[in-house]
Amino acid sequence: MPAETAGHIVTGSRGFLFELRRRNVLRAGVLYAGAVWALAQGISQLGPAFGAPDWVTRWFVIACAIGFPFWIAFAWYYEITPQGIKRESEVAPDPSVTHSTARKLDFAIIGVLALAVVLLVTDRFVSHKGATIAVPDKSIAVLPLVNESGEKDQQYFSDGLSEDLITALSQFAGLKVISRNPSFQFRDSSDDAKTIGAKLGVAHLLEGSV
Repeated sequence: MPAETAGHIVTGSRGFLFELRRRNVLRAGVLYAGAVWALAQGISQLGPAFGAPDWVTRWFVIACAIGFPFWIAFAWYYEITPQGIKRESEVAPDPSVTHSTARKLDFAIIGVLALAVVLLVTDRFVSHKGATIAVPDKSIAVLPLVNESGEKDQQYFSDGLSEDLITALSQFAGLKVISRNPSFQFRDSSDDAKTIGAKLGVAHLLEGSV
């Protein structure tokens, strides 16, 4: 469907791009991605304090990826006006309304991205300071068990045993056990045990093979 501008009509792909800009769909997409990034960082940082499992952040991002097309469709069919959210077909093609919506989205994008950067810097700062904290004697990390079957499709079995060990050790009161994701990042690592232990902040490592 051709898009009409002041004095002429734009057709084809140019018309589609014009409509994306006019309806602020691109800005809405950037806002959505920035909000997901900020929320994912917040969940990953605050989750451990509330006992949330490691997979919460991963599934949050997956759910947001599934919801992205619906958000884009919403941005295409609806527009923010001074009178609230209305269907795009009900809004008169007034450049001032489009400009006003664009400015609101720009401010929202700046705010969300600023929050995401603050969370990222805070996480790096806290992680760096945490490296100087004394390692407790009653602390352990379970490194991913090595799959010696030679069959890659059996990797899930060795990983499952590693996760079971982490869960079992977590039942002991007073024992600090590193969760799955930090430990599994050292799969096939060339670092020695002392270096890995220092990076994970533990006094003991549990290694093995299946």
